[in-house]
Amino acid sequence: MANHPPPLLLSKLRPPGISVHSLRRITLIEELIGSSAKAILIEAPAGNGKTTLMEQVYGEFGLRNVSAAWLTLDANDNAADEFVQYLVRTLLLAGILDADDEAAIRRVLQGRSPRASVATLLAEAATGGRRGVIFLDDIHLITCPACLALIRVLLDDSTNDWRFVMASRRGPPLDAAKLRLQGTLDLVSAERLNFTPAEAAILLGRDPTDDALRSVYDHTRGWPVAVKLLGAALARYPTNSRALMTTLAELPDLAAYLSEQVMSDLPPPMERFLTMTSLSERITGDLANKLCDVGDGEHTLRQLEREGFFIIQAVDRRGWYRYHDFFRDFLRSRLAEQPGVDVAALHRRAAEWLLTKDQLEEALKHALQAGAWDLAITILENEGGWQIALTHGAEVLHGIEAIPAAAMQTSLLTRLTLVYLLLHFGQADRAREGFEELRAESGDFTEWRGETIAATVRAECRALEAIIIIDEERPLPVSFVERVKQEACSVGARGRFVRIVTDSGLAIYANYDAGNYRECVRLAEQGFLALKDINANFGLGYLHLYLGMSHLALGRLHLAQTSYRDALDLAATHFPHDSQRIEALACIAECQYYANDLAGARRNVDAALTSLRDQVAVDGPVFQVTYLTAAAVYARGEDLDNALSLLLEARAVAQYLRREHRLANIDIRRVEELTRAGYCADAEEIIEQEGFQRALAGEIGDPSCIPLLAMNASLALARFELATRDPAAALNRLVALEAKSENYQHEILKLKCLTLLISCRFALGDHAASMHGLRRLCSRIIPLGLKRVIADEKVFIQPAFGYALDKSERTGTAAYAKARNENAQRVRTEDRASPARAVEPPGVLSPRQREVLELLAAGLSGKEIATRLGLSESTVKSYRKSLYARLRAGRRSQALANARRMSLLP
Repeated sequence: MANHPPPLLLSKLRPPGISVHSLRRITLIEELIGSSAKAILIEAPAGNGKTTLMEQVYGEFGLRNVSAAWLTLDANDNAADEFVQYLVRTLLLAGILDADDEAAIRRVLQGRSPRASVATLLAEAATGGRRGVIFLDDIHLITCPACLALIRVLLDDSTNDWRFVMASRRGPPLDAAKLRLQGTLDLVSAERLNFTPAEAAILLGRDPTDDALRSVYDHTRGWPVAVKLLGAALARYPTNSRALMTTLAELPDLAAYLSEQVMSDLPPPMERFLTMTSLSERITGDLANKLCDVGDGEHTLRQLEREGFFIIQAVDRRGWYRYHDFFRDFLRSRLAEQPGVDVAALHRRAAEWLLTKDQLEEALKHALQAGAWDLAITILENEGGWQIALTHGAEVLHGIEAIPAAAMQTSLLTRLTLVYLLLHFGQADRAREGFEELRAESGDFTEWRGETIAATVRAECRALEAIIIIDEERPLPVSFVERVKQEACSVGARGRFVRIVTDSGLAIYANYDAGNYRECVRLAEQGFLALKDINANFGLGYLHLYLGMSHLALGRLHLAQTSYRDALDLAATHFPHDSQRIEALACIAECQYYANDLAGARRNVDAALTSLRDQVAVDGPVFQVTYLTAAAVYARGEDLDNALSLLLEARAVAQYLRREHRLANIDIRRVEELTRAGYCADAEEIIEQEGFQRALAGEIGDPSCIPLLAMNASLALARFELATRDPAAALNRLVALEAKSENYQHEILKLKCLTLLISCRFALGDHAASMHGLRRLCSRIIPLGLKRVIADEKVFIQPAFGYALDKSERTGTAAYAKARNENAQRVRTEDRASPARAVEPPGVLSPRQREVLELLAAGLSGKEIATRLGLSESTVKSYRKSLYARLRAGRRSQALANARRMSLLP
């Protein structure tokens, strides 16, 4: 050993002081202090907070009166003699060596070799019996075998009174695996150093539930330096906080840190490997070899994972890896800036390799990014373009649209895929235009470019046509679907996909239109297995919706609601826009409505309406079911004005889109609500319109489909006739409707019909037939839980129920007895909720109000009153509304009854 050692840098013998303003990692600090191992190795790449954590542990030991010393290593510490000098000074500061024992210090420094000096050092320290903790930072910079051997001697031969805390960017050659097996060494990996979501929220001063914060955390995976740099940027630019959090990868400080602290430490071959393999979302050894022209890709990926180098193994595919999002984005930017690198050629190379491995989705994505239109079109034509496109969604849509028109023009199947994608993303007009262009160019799909179109391709075209029919809310005949099924086959990925779409989607829609609800249930259950087999989760949501609609039509309320909730869960992750979620919410609300849970139904329709009004494009059926359900819920909640406003709003949209079927449905619902509220004159005006009459005559819709529109129109008209004291006409209509409905499986419609039949027969004095019908109704409605069917018609059916309860008729069925008790309880509940009040004198009516009241009592409609008095209909409506308010009435019959009670009418 030299007699005159070189001077030492004292700054290396104390912590750098960087943890003063850092987040205190309490859990990790206690974990490290409480470790039973002699040594702890914190191994992680730059930016993981190794030094900060060590400094916090160092300070904690000081607070607990435990001797501790610090040594920061650098590349100049690879001379063994100098290393011993620093080591001696470190032990002196830790109190492990007695600074006053100059003889012992001389014996250590005058050893024959560095190893002999360390042996003497250990002997002297053991004699003193002192305890202490030695912190060695950046030991990855020690590459000298002799120096590494000295560290190993310290770990192996020191007493248990010594403890070591070391930090390194990569695993040092210290036989760490053996030391861990012996229990000498604990390893703290990069993953354990990452901030938790709660820590990131504290550091950034954000609410832990903030969506932007969650996005940042997912993108960085809690990498400490990225979160800290974002925190610094937020402090500098507080007004741009939202923009900074959504464009994290573009932070110049982050890119500079990665360049200076991470990439500069790497050999050129490793940097080349990282940048080139960042092109793929996921990477495996063989793909890395293909991209980088190397042979050790698998070994390199394992090494990167072992060192915690911003890479993890893919959960769902063994042997595949993926870089952390922020690091992948940085590497791609770095690759694009490198001169002489053909990124498009690398994408094509990746696409070709992935295609040989049947990784079709990834192959298509790389082909589009490479601008390799020939390869992309080949994949779309031959390998199941619909399924691939739907898996990657908007990204593939934009890629296909980027294909030059000349290349697209010749490919029928690629253009079909584009049409389907446009439909899938709510761009119905563009999809329909593209489809009609294809139909014209192919002679209604008979030939393409002079060649006859194969039956399987024609089946795909017809299947797409059926989807457009559904989107336009037109009935889809079962015969049309059967024709598609005859031409479709299950050969090849594309043919199999079309067959599954036909069997699991189109067939269900057609059978639902035809009223074959039990067949829909069977097809849906069969379709679940088929769609799961090809990972087509986008279609599972629709199946659950149609399964729920079929169960509801059959009166299976609980099963319907379960299916709708499954659709709602799927919509959160597997649907490109909000249509499916909105429809599921509206359908759940409809189930709650029939179960008489009006509060729950109101919450869901409000949520659906709010989302619906925020959408740029939404499916037609979604619009219809949301508005019709909301109107019913609002009307039952004594919010008739809002309900009618919703229906008028929906009608304006339907009229603009020229949706005759939707218009008729809305008008039928308007008649129902107006009639139930007692506004029969207003209801009559709608009934007399051409649209309602066409629906009533069955002139809207396809003859092969269930005449549900006509049947609902008949039901609405019968209700109106009953309300306007024409029970005989209503009875004739309902008897015919009941006979007709027996041919179909729509249980709710049948129950509504039976409810009104009971009311008609009772009104006509046929009490025996009415009581028989009441027994039938109760025996069917109670097991199904469809309480709202009776509640909706309580104005009409209450007299029959009252008669049955007053007479205490023996029904012979437990179901009726239960219904009687439930009805009595319901009436008591309603009485408590709305206690009967004595009608107060209305004061003096104006002369015009008296005239309107007398004409109302004479049975004149609003239009007839306006003609008689020479007023506009809106003026008469205003008088009628103010008159009803004075008479404490909500409908005409109630107003007239209250007026007679007050002696305002004879």
